[in-house]
Amino acid sequence: MHWYFNFTFFIFTFFIILIFPAFGKTGCWKDHSFFILTGTDFYFYTVFIFIFFSLYFSKK
Repeated sequence: MHWYFNFTFFIFTFFIILIFPAFGKTGCWKDHSFFILTGTDFYFYTVFIFIFFSLYFSKK
């Protein structure tokens, strides 16, 4: 993969992580319990994503 593709995918994923909690509380995702991210879940998923990307890029 090209480096700019990886960077764009990382930014897009982080953007989704930031946006979904708002959808879970006030938006169209509020009826889907999987997308309801509380404050604790937000930090958990953020740490999980960063760990995933750190492992992913270390294998490159």
